[in-house]
Amino acid sequence: MEPISLAFGVVPLFHSCLEYFQLFKTAQSATLDVQVLLFQLDCHHEDLIIWGEKHGFFTEAEPQTPISRDVFSRLETALCLLETLFKDSNVLYERYGVVVSDGAHEPATTDQDRTFPSSAGLRRLNWWKMQRANPRNGSGGKSTKPSLGVLQKTRWAISDKGKFEELVKKIGDLVSQVEKILPVLDEFRNQTALRDILSLIDDLSRLKLFQTASASIRPAWANAASGLIIASEAASVRGPGTISHWIEQVEDGAETNMDGANPLPPLASNGKTRNEKPKEPRFEFQMASFWNLWFAFLPTCPSLSLGLSCDTMFLELGKDSPAFIGENDSTKKWGLGPKIKSGIRKSRDVEKLQETLEKLCNLSYEMQEKVADLMEPIGAEFRPSSTIHIYCAPCRCAVRTALILCRQDLGDKTTSVRIDDRILSACCDARSIPQQLRSFITTVNAVELAQTDLFPTNSNTNDVNYIDKEWIENRIYALDAAFYDGEGHGDRFKCINSFLNDVEKDEGMHSVVLLEASGGAWILQTPPFRKSPLMPKQLEVFNYGCSKSKYSWNLSFEQKGTYRGTFTPSKLNFPEQDLENPRKRQKRD
Repeated sequence: MEPISLAFGVVPLFHSCLEYFQLFKTAQSATLDVQVLLFQLDCHHEDLIIWGEKHGFFTEAEPQTPISRDVFSRLETALCLLETLFKDSNVLYERYGVVVSDGAHEPATTDQDRTFPSSAGLRRLNWWKMQRANPRNGSGGKSTKPSLGVLQKTRWAISDKGKFEELVKKIGDLVSQVEKILPVLDEFRNQTALRDILSLIDDLSRLKLFQTASASIRPAWANAASGLIIASEAASVRGPGTISHWIEQVEDGAETNMDGANPLPPLASNGKTRNEKPKEPRFEFQMASFWNLWFAFLPTCPSLSLGLSCDTMFLELGKDSPAFIGENDSTKKWGLGPKIKSGIRKSRDVEKLQETLEKLCNLSYEMQEKVADLMEPIGAEFRPSSTIHIYCAPCRCAVRTALILCRQDLGDKTTSVRIDDRILSACCDARSIPQQLRSFITTVNAVELAQTDLFPTNSNTNDVNYIDKEWIENRIYALDAAFYDGEGHGDRFKCINSFLNDVEKDEGMHSVVLLEASGGAWILQTPPFRKSPLMPKQLEVFNYGCSKSKYSWNLSFEQKGTYRGTFTPSKLNFPEQDLENPRKRQKRD
């Protein structure tokens, strides 16, 4: 055995075959029989996708697989045969009844326009994004145009159902040959396919077509579809097999037909199982429950050392205003925004799935249990919509950094900036903090009143909408109350402890804290964070996750945080009027 690179052989062939699968599923399908055949073709497409996923053909780096020359040669031959079958138009027409449609001038329907399990699989693996970023030519190198050329614009029609059925079987045989050369465990195949089959749950008619089409190819997939149909209709519990049997098939890797499975008990006229006692609905879909806390350690704000005020009266929002990251942070490979974004998993149509699963309350107690068992293995894959809150000190450099991050759509929902006096900053002292917080209120009010003339020229006042005004008002109220009670800001530990207790902790929440390393690195050396031998440094990013259903601040971080590396900073620029008039800020240009 010796390592042989697949980069210039198998990988481009594999990608080309996937493209042809995509192309053929744009065929016009007026009759129900032809639609079933297209779903059978999609089953083979899904098989090939799962095969490629298992053996690393969707990774950005070219796969280096240690295989023998004989195995490599057989794999390349099988994929070549599949590609040749797809692109030989004469054979397709004469032998398999596939012709160019009369409406070839019309834009072809893409696989993304129709719902197929393979569509969900390719989206899950970022296939279309990868193709746009790295299209390849026939020799395996990068190309400036798609490898299928003019065929990309072709619209196909199926003129002979019988001949096309032979084509689907031939394609299935070739895909099976590829799988025999480099096998995939049935358990992995079935559990991966189940995630993609769920994409049809909002289109019951296509789910039924898939169930019919897959029965003779992948019985386990057909029974998964059958279970979802039962759950979606919340009606008859009869079917070709039970969900529990499907679970057993997935666990055992079985591929046998389930026609002999015992049916569930018959229904009475009222829709309930005979002799069944009424019971409370027990089904509950368990999604992944998580909350994340991020720390991004910034350089020390130089305003104080330069003799400048860092208050935020009519906050400069132009490109020449100071910030720790640049306006182009989102385009930098190691920018702070991309670094945070890479650690945030967006939701996967959870809301749509939940709406469908609400129908399950009409099912019997037994059926609810079985459907719950079916969903449990994939429950962790579905996450609620992610919401991002960015917390920073009342320092204009930190605030502009937070606003630049907000533009980058880090999560599913709108990001907000929460300015908090308890986050330490070199430019903020106890006497100036109340005024600096109030200056933010003035800034937000000016935008709401459309007083744009108060801001410097070329200011992007839309950014101010990201600021959470209510959070600032609550902090001002708390400071005033502490002043009248004769209480000061307290020591730094009490301030941070109070702040972290107030940080919002909900499902899907990511709390990003921007703070200076010189005054905040000690936090990660103090319980409840686990002490590390290395003190965090400026430009470093850390992430702490909590997956508990109930959050307790003192118990949330039993494990070490994840070190996310460093981010690329930007040079701090200060407006000329600030440098010419230290300690005085201009309200107008």
